Amino acid sequence: MKLYIAGDHFAAGNKIESGWAKQLNEFISPNIEIVDESTDQASTSSFVAQGRLFKIETDIKDGDHLLVQFGFHDAFDVPIDYFVDNLQRFITVNKSVHQLPIFLTPIYNPKFSKSKQNLDSLNVYVEAIKKFCHENDVVLIDIFDITKKLTSKFNNKMIDQFYLDDIYLTSYGARMYASIIANELKKYI
Repeated sequence: MKLYIAGDHFAAGNKIESGWAKQLNEFISPNIEIVDESTDQASTSSFVAQGRLFKIETDIKDGDHLLVQFGFHDAFDVPIDYFVDNLQRFITVNKSVHQLPIFLTPIYNPKFSKSKQNLDSLNVYVEAIKKFCHENDVVLIDIFDITKKLTSKFNNKMIDQFYLDDIYLTSYGARMYASIIANELKKYI
């Protein structure tokens, strides 16, 4: 079985640090092959425009799963209606293998969220994902809520261990969040 990952910088990381998708192998069954299509700075629209969703669509087979995490860059680049339409595209792709994808909300980052305007913009998209998944009877792992609760207990030194800046995770943070995501995934695959 393959687990395809469609996501943004939280999953992909960047040239300096890795995202959680690169760390996921450590925490899941060796019988699951990770196919990481996530990319830095991606919104749902740019992911589709770059042909990454089409690549998944042509490669995914019966028994495979699709894990989708977007919303962070969408909150600043993609109108909410287009965002929801794009989420529907991921369902359409996965229906070809007779299953629905598993969606994740974005990871909560306390450094980014210090700005009320940033947090308010992101919250609209987090709530849109939740509503979309509820209305379409799709599995949702609310990693935003999980990570918000977790980091509310952190002091600034601990936050610095998890977050490189207001956008990227450190390798340590990516590894820790990969373990949380893997634990949640075990409920569904």
